[in-house]
Amino acid sequence: MLPSIEVRSDLRIGDLYWLFFSNSIRKLTYARWVVAIVLVFLVALGTQYIAFVALLLLPPFPYLLLGGLIFVATVLPYLRSRAFVRATVGPSGTLWCTIGPQGVDVKRQDSQAHYDWGAVRGAKQTSSLILIYADGYSALVIPKRCFASSQQLNEARSIIKANVKSKVKQRDYWP
Repeated sequence: MLPSIEVRSDLRIGDLYWLFFSNSIRKLTYARWVVAIVLVFLVALGTQYIAFVALLLLPPFPYLLLGGLIFVATVLPYLRSRAFVRATVGPSGTLWCTIGPQGVDVKRQDSQAHYDWGAVRGAKQTSSLILIYADGYSALVIPKRCFASSQQLNEARSIIKANVKSKVKQRDYWP
């Protein structure tokens, strides 16, 4: 039987930024395809329906569009990361996680929670994070740098692998 692993997590904004950034880039890629399909549809209807696009190419609209894309791609992921970190670790800035055969215990300065392995719907590993998805859309984020050693990290991985029934599909393209 594997022992419990206790980790003191000091989650930072930079730990989550790449996850949110890659997700926003993926959404912008999907939006590009939607715009292309709409333009092809308008051209198929006739050139009189596409004349308004010429007006969108005149300043200041391209600058506003570029500013909006930069905001969506860079600033929004930062704001989401900051909000997630503030909501997760709270004012103390520290979160203690115990990963064991019975489940995952999460302790904050003024609260405590326990997730049985039956409530965990999946787990995912990135280059710098371990994500444990509880029921619903919540996730417990544990940076790999918070483990005391690589042996402790490997033990945590084996506990998670032994107890999590379904794996979450890995979809991130960047670290």
